[in-house]
Amino acid sequence: LVLQGVYSSFFKIAPSEVGVILRLGEYSRTTPPGLHFKIPYIDHLYKVDVANIRKEEFGFRSRFPGQQNNIDRRGYDLESLMLTADKNVINVAWIVQYRVADPYAFLFKVANVQQAIRDISESVTRRIVGNMDFDYVLSNRDLLAASVKSELQTQLDGLFPKGLSGISIGTVQFQDINPPDTVKPAFNEVNEADQ
Repeated sequence: LVLQGVYSSFFKIAPSEVGVILRLGEYSRTTPPGLHFKIPYIDHLYKVDVANIRKEEFGFRSRFPGQQNNIDRRGYDLESLMLTADKNVINVAWIVQYRVADPYAFLFKVANVQQAIRDISESVTRRIVGNMDFDYVLSNRDLLAASVKSELQTQLDGLFPKGLSGISIGTVQFQDINPPDTVKPAFNEVNEADQ
C-alpha cells in the first residue's frame, strides 16, 4: 500500500495537456505539462487535452477524417434542412471547430460538452438562416459563418455561471449550401425563368 502510494504520488502531464487536481473533491490547482507531485489517496488527477482542436459536423459525417471525398450525407437531413425568411427550404452543411479554454469548467461545469455544442449550434444556425432570404444565404457564406460563430460563443458563455463554459469556438465553416435534391429541378426552372 505504501509502495503504491509513493508510485502514484508522481505524475506526468504531456505537452498538449494540463492536469486538473481535486483535493478531497474540491478544486485544488491546474498543473502545466511536466512532472508533478500529488498527495496519494487525497488528490485526484484529471488530464485534459487543451491543444487538440475538436470538431462537430452538421449535415454530413466524414468517414475518413481529412479526406473531402469520403463524406456521408445520408440520414442527416433533419439537422441540415432549414427554412429561410422567404419560406424556401435550404440544405446547409457546416463544421464547428472548438478547443478547451478552461479545463476545470470543461470537466465539471458542462455535463456533455459535445451535445451542448451540437444543440446550441443547430439552434443558432437555424435562427440566423431563418432570418435571411434564400439568395442572401447562398451568396453570403462568410458573413453567415461569422454571425453563427459570434452568437454560438455568446450563447455558450451565457448558459453557465460567470460565463465559464470552458469552450472557445475557433471557426465555423459552411461546407455546402444548396437547395434540397427534391426541389433542385424547380429551383433551376425558376432561375432559368428569371434569366
